[in-house]
Amino acid sequence: MKQITLRLPDELHAWLKDLAEHEHRSLHAQVLHMLQGAKDNESTGH
Repeated sequence: MKQITLRLPDELHAWLKDLAEHEHRSLHAQVLHMLQGAKDNESTGH
């Protein structure tokens, strides 16, 4: 697995953190979940 450093605006970080808490995920898991969903949607043409 590759590791990256990602800089986010404070507002985007807060939104992701709140969403992760609501979904009972860590911030890391939430970002991976959203990226995987975007990748899956792109591969199915949505």
